Amino acid sequence: MKSDTTKLKDILAAWKQWSRTANQSEDGWQVGFPEWTLMMTTSAKLMTRSELTDEEIKMVESCWQMSEEGEDLADYTRSNLRSCWPTLLRLIGSRFPEVRWQIYDVLGEGGHEVVGW
Repeated sequence: MKSDTTKLKDILAAWKQWSRTANQSEDGWQVGFPEWTLMMTTSAKLMTRSELTDEEIKMVESCWQMSEEGEDLADYTRSNLRSCWPTLLRLIGSRFPEVRWQIYDVLGEGGHEVVGW
């Protein structure tokens, strides 16, 4: 059985191939990827691990970037803030503004929870 890291790496490679010929004329076109749900759930599972490698963070970051329109991962982390906290702190420094604003939004909404920790 493949690890979540290997699984996400394979899915992202398939996404890259698929995206080359996908119709990108509409916002949110990324969700047309046949393995979209699997990609989001695998990325979400990785985010709950406290110690991610730099490679894993980059893969998760790519998924956040792709899911900007539907905010799939933002919605997940709002419901799982405590378990995703270490990953969110690392993603604050993302080189992609579309990732950073989602992270800021999640952390801003969940601030009251953090105070109680």
